[in-house]
Amino acid sequence: MELGTWNQVNYQTLRFLNGNRSLPPYCAPLVHPAGIFPGGKENIMKRFMTIVMIALIIPFTVLAGNNLEGPADIVEAFQKALKSGDRELVLTFLDPDLTVFESGFAEASLEAYASDHLDGDLEFNSSMKRKVLDQSVFVSGDAAWVLTRSRTKGKFRGTRIDISGTETFNLIRRPEGWRIVHIHTSNKTNK
Repeated sequence: MELGTWNQVNYQTLRFLNGNRSLPPYCAPLVHPAGIFPGGKENIMKRFMTIVMIALIIPFTVLAGNNLEGPADIVEAFQKALKSGDRELVLTFLDPDLTVFESGFAEASLEAYASDHLDGDLEFNSSMKRKVLDQSVFVSGDAAWVLTRSRTKGKFRGTRIDISGTETFNLIRRPEGWRIVHIHTSNKTNK
C-alpha cells in the first residue's frame, strides 16, 4: 500500500473515531498537508498508535469527575435513587441552588422541590420501567450537561403509562463532586 493511500485510510479512521466530524485541532499536526506522513513507513505506525491512544484516552479524561464519578454517573445514580424510593439518597445528588422545570411547572430551589414535588417523583418512578434511548454528555470545566431521551412504561394509580421523555440535567462540580443544579424534563404520551 502506498503512503498516500495508507494516510487516506488513517484519515478516514480518525474521522470515524471522531464521529465523522472535522478533526480536532490537536490532530492536525499528525496529518501532513501533502497527504503523507513525513518520516517514512516506520513513523506511520507510531503516529497511528498515538492517534488511537488520544481517541481512547480523551473521553475518559474529560468525563472523569471527583471520586471517579462523571456527570452521567451522577444522573444515573439519581434516577436509580428515584426508582428505589430513597428520598435521602436522591437529595445527596442535588445542589442547594437546584431549579426544576417539568412540563411547564417550576421549582425554584432544592427546598421547594423537596417539600413539594419530590414525593410525587418518588412514587411515580418506583412504579415505572424506564429505558434510556439516547444520552449525550458535555463537559466544560466545572459545568456539565447530560441530555437524555427515554421511554417510560408502567401503571401509576391504576392508569397505564407509556411516555417518551426528554431530560436536560445541568451539573456543577463542587469540592465533594458533581451535583445537579438544574433539571428540565418534558414528556409526551405514546399512542
